[in-house]
Amino acid sequence: MANNDNSNMDAPVTHRELREILADYPTKQDLRVQLGLVVDALSDRMDKQAAALRVEWRTELRAFAEDIKTDIKTDIKQFVSTEIGNVRDHIEQHVSTEIAAQTSASNDEHLAEISVIDEQYKDLPPRVTRLEQKVFPPKRQRRR
Repeated sequence: MANNDNSNMDAPVTHRELREILADYPTKQDLRVQLGLVVDALSDRMDKQAAALRVEWRTELRAFAEDIKTDIKTDIKQFVSTEIGNVRDHIEQHVSTEIAAQTSASNDEHLAEISVIDEQYKDLPPRVTRLEQKVFPPKRQRRR
């Protein structure tokens, strides 16, 4: 550099001096290459972060899915248990009602059968009394 004196800003600059000064600055091509490197580096970094996020999200989603699965299983178990209890109660009530109806019907049948037998032997006590009187005559009372 011929003139390194910054005090005279109006002094003319030769092409050589200008080229020497501008040689320290990057060209458009240099900037494009550097920008490409930066873009590639950022792209790689973003790809790695995206991959890490995908792994993290998958892990979180799996955990979330497991939690939901556990909750659903619990809800299903509670529902089934409740419904089984309801069905059992309904069956018990139905069976109790049916047994009561059958028992009542059976009792009515037996009463009808017994009443037929009772009708046949309704006059039995007077007949037995007459028979006893004939077979075992009354004892005479002793006189004193």
